[in-house]
Amino acid sequence: MLVYSLLLMTRAPVAQLDTRPTERNSRSGGERNKVHALVAQWIERFRPKEEVGGSTPSKGTKNNRKLIMIRAILYDVDGVITNSGFFSERLSKEQNIPIDTILPFFKGVYGDCQLGKADLYTELEKVKSEWGYQGDTSELIDYWFSDITPSLNKELVDSVVKIRDQDTKCYIATNQEINRAEYLWEDAGLSNYFDGIFASYEIGAKKPDIKYFDYVVNKLQLLPEEIIFFDSDKKIVDAANAYGMRAFLYTSFEEYKKVLADL
Repeated sequence: MLVYSLLLMTRAPVAQLDTRPTERNSRSGGERNKVHALVAQWIERFRPKEEVGGSTPSKGTKNNRKLIMIRAILYDVDGVITNSGFFSERLSKEQNIPIDTILPFFKGVYGDCQLGKADLYTELEKVKSEWGYQGDTSELIDYWFSDITPSLNKELVDSVVKIRDQDTKCYIATNQEINRAEYLWEDAGLSNYFDGIFASYEIGAKKPDIKYFDYVVNKLQLLPEEIIFFDSDKKIVDAANAYGMRAFLYTSFEEYKKVLADL
């Protein structure tokens, strides 16, 4: 219930965050016993079953278990932070280009762009004439990115601000090539809402590759189970859970609130 309560709090300016630990309220003996019982249940629920790969901090022994707190929350972009659909479908519909002509690019070399192995501008130059697109490549990229800001999930972004106001870090975790990642962070203004971005082009690995998750936990210096992860792809969610994170399939803002309420 703790995280869910954050969504109900009034937003405070990030610059005025008080990062000091909150002083605990005194409790009666009966209340303490109830709290201890709930804590014990919570620990058992999320107690790690085995060590997870990657150079992460040690988890401690059975005789020295600590309450595992939520230290960071990761958010996917498309289908979570934004509500836009596939650009290939939009391009096909709005520019009257057969979808079968477009898909080979997105199923092929675009994956290399997301890994930082190919340049988006260069690769679009090679295919736009085949697509029948009449504008130049820069216009095509601008057209591609133009629906990001209008499709931002404002309710979710606002909730992120409130969560960060309580000293829980929030990050973007996305499979993106450099141009779109920079547009999201700078032009769309996501840098005003999140603590950082983990983009696949910089990591050299894409979700659900274990190398991607290794990079994230090592950068954050957190245990996997200290991280909550929301993604719109079930395969990625399953892989993140197998890695040790607490990952959830994002389907709607209402379901997202329910997940936070159950933590």
